[in-house]
Amino acid sequence: MGKRAYVVAASLLLLLAGCTPNPDDADPDGRILAALTSIEAAVPAGATDRSAREVEAHWDSCDGRSETAGWTDIGVYLSFRSSVATETMRLAVGSALANAGWSDDGSEPSPLGPTQRWRRTLADGTAARAVLAPSTQDGSAIVWQLSAVAPPHGPHVSGC
Repeated sequence: MGKRAYVVAASLLLLLAGCTPNPDDADPDGRILAALTSIEAAVPAGATDRSAREVEAHWDSCDGRSETAGWTDIGVYLSFRSSVATETMRLAVGSALANAGWSDDGSEPSPLGPTQRWRRTLADGTAARAVLAPSTQDGSAIVWQLSAVAPPHGPHVSGC
């Protein structure tokens, strides 16, 4: 039986027994979360109103349905303000992420300016993605949202 099949089988047995699987199984030694924090280096010097949130995987389901139970995504979420022009911001963040091993994955338009995406395959083969998006909290000033997300090891919450 392969490692992934073993983790799924063990998780199902724990679920049936009324237990929650060990969170270390979703992100062994916190390596996925640690790799995602590489995006923090992309926040430009002089950024203000910085906030950061790291989210570890947790066991969840959709509306308590056991057939949808699994681990949630692992993520790092950053928010900041900067007076840097949009295109300059995209280039600076892109350069910093490229230095941390991220690859450009295209952009898409939004009413406040383009949303830029990157991807990275982590050392354990996990496919991670990052996004830089402009947003606003007061209707005028741009607040940048930079996030990186990766799936956990083991079963992933589904069907939501």
